[in-house]
Amino acid sequence: MVLRLDIELEKTELTTLEGLQLELQLDNTGPDTVTIPGSNDRSSAFGVEIFTVDGALYRYFDGLTSQAMTSASEPMDVSDLEELGGGESWYWDVDLASYHYGLPEGEYEIRATFNYPPAELKIESARYPFRVVAAPIIDVHDIRDNPILDALTMLYQSPIEGHLVHFLRLYNPCRPLACCFSQRILTRAKIEQIFCAQASSYQDETFDQSERRWVVWVEGNEVLAQAFDQGVAEEDNFGRGTLPKGYELLPVAHYDRQDSLFVFLLDPEGTLECHQLGKDGLKQIFIYWLPPGLDAAPVIGVDEDFVHIVYAHRGLTHVRLDHTGLMISMRQLMRTRLPLYDCRYDGAEEAVKAIFRDGPAGKTVEVVVAALNESDVFAHRFEEIRLRGELRELAFDRGTDGVFHLFGRTSRGRLYYLHDGGGPWLVDRVDEKAFLRVIAAQQTYLGYSRSERGYRFVMFDPYSEEGRIESFEAAE
Repeated sequence: MVLRLDIELEKTELTTLEGLQLELQLDNTGPDTVTIPGSNDRSSAFGVEIFTVDGALYRYFDGLTSQAMTSASEPMDVSDLEELGGGESWYWDVDLASYHYGLPEGEYEIRATFNYPPAELKIESARYPFRVVAAPIIDVHDIRDNPILDALTMLYQSPIEGHLVHFLRLYNPCRPLACCFSQRILTRAKIEQIFCAQASSYQDETFDQSERRWVVWVEGNEVLAQAFDQGVAEEDNFGRGTLPKGYELLPVAHYDRQDSLFVFLLDPEGTLECHQLGKDGLKQIFIYWLPPGLDAAPVIGVDEDFVHIVYAHRGLTHVRLDHTGLMISMRQLMRTRLPLYDCRYDGAEEAVKAIFRDGPAGKTVEVVVAALNESDVFAHRFEEIRLRGELRELAFDRGTDGVFHLFGRTSRGRLYYLHDGGGPWLVDRVDEKAFLRVIAAQQTYLGYSRSERGYRFVMFDPYSEEGRIESFEAAE
């Protein structure tokens, strides 16, 4: 058998927030048909080597590392075999964002390998140079929902060469070390606000919706929206409307089973309005009068049955509406005298998660998880956290075992992790805003940004004898 492997880079310069895109070509130059791992194979057969400019191997990854970084299941080295006829060729595209961490800024070379011992096959491509440049993050918006599979969508905003560039990523929250895709989606100078819409329905008929997301943004007095499939724009699926004078677009939207998109506005008097956004503009669906004197804008989440509105005033209050705006119920979730720091809706858990703290210089933090379709409310207060410097950023999550996990950045540029039974432990040193996130799954994952390497999650275990952070940085 005579096989030949080659690759072509989609582009030779990319940022720390993008996945490396390859086109692979495998030629069978001999006369006989061969049965080998094919384009859908996720075993160790297809591999990629990344070299530094001095020729040292910096990183190696293959289908097994992709499984290890995107799935909580045990990796399986099982080949998906196909027949490649004599004189025939295979061509397929690969997004390497799902295979490994994004690369830090620097100069590199890449080479593909193809190894299949049962056929005594061991070939490699030529090496090709490429460059990674830093993309500093100035804002992050993320949502968690469950249209088919539990998913975490993150939207990054970065100033590059005088433009605001936006990158869309999709993670499996059970194992968010690598992402399903990481694509540059919008480059516009006039975007004033941008966020992702939440899927408000669960569908199990097809997996087509699992990597599809709506993005909503504001330019001047216009509200715009575009659907993206794996980070690629669906040109015929968009919305465009005029924002009424004096109105504020809340950073929340949802799309239903019929793919209708809905946004929420606040009028100058503080009244909440729900509108459908389509190609013909904004169409009002309902109005809800919020109480005066709220501590912050309301948090809104939507499922197939209800619209959930949570607002803060000496605690949290939950209002449940149907999709026409009719009130179904109202209840106080909790009371506290601490000011609200952050509150967000988790569509996968159908819960609201909030952080209260005693001011920028204070060290007391109260965290709350409240189920919105059940009566459960879980809370924990971290009293007088012993850290040097002020707490500048905070994020948390609660695991299925009931443990609360807190992640913070101090004014001294230290990132610390603690849970309700111990800590703090030093995680890293980051001088700039890090956009912290916590996912408490089977393991604890801490997400944060560093301008020279982009945004990533690390797996953190303070009690591990092999090191608190499990690193996938080096070549393996």
